[in-house]
Amino acid sequence: MGRGGLMDQLTKVVVERALRGELSHHLGYAKGQERNEASEEESEHNCRNGYSQKTLKGENGAMEIEVPRDRVGSFEPQLIRKGQRRFAEFEE
Repeated sequence: MGRGGLMDQLTKVVVERALRGELSHHLGYAKGQERNEASEEESEHNCRNGYSQKTLKGENGAMEIEVPRDRVGSFEPQLIRKGQRRFAEFEE
């Protein structure tokens, strides 16, 4: 349960899954599904483009997460905003 334990691993999985869900909502289709013509026109052929590494600092120390990104660069995550390094809200 301490540093690097089960809670840290669970937090990492939940945060990364939520960020992937935010990107799917932003793009208008889930990973592995084909885009429909309407979503292609709206997103200017935007699609997933890998991940960026980010280090979050909290009560239990630092945690590395993968933040998904899109090809156009218009994705603005809400759970962990760009430039945010502290993640105290989740621990509360």
